Amino acid sequence: MESVRAGDVVGRLGGDEFAILIDGGTGETASSIATRIRQAFAQTLTTHGLEVGVSIGIDGAKPGNTLDDLLRQADIRLYRAKGSTPRVRKLVLGTG
Repeated sequence: MESVRAGDVVGRLGGDEFAILIDGGTGETASSIATRIRQAFAQTLTTHGLEVGVSIGIDGAKPGNTLDDLLRQADIRLYRAKGSTPRVRKLVLGTG
């Protein structure tokens, strides 16, 4: 994956959902990576006659939060992005 840094961890959560753990990054780092991912999807991609798009939710770690907390908040932001206009590539950022 050319959109992420060498030390980032990319994993599939299930279905069509993936997570990227960015160690030592800032909100700006996460936003930059998300922008690169969105740009990779900028041209309409089709597979088996279906259009493929991307929605991204980002959350930053806070003291006392667990990995589950982090993923839950990012998932909330992801579904806000998914709930917007169909096929629009959206990014929803947040800090908690």
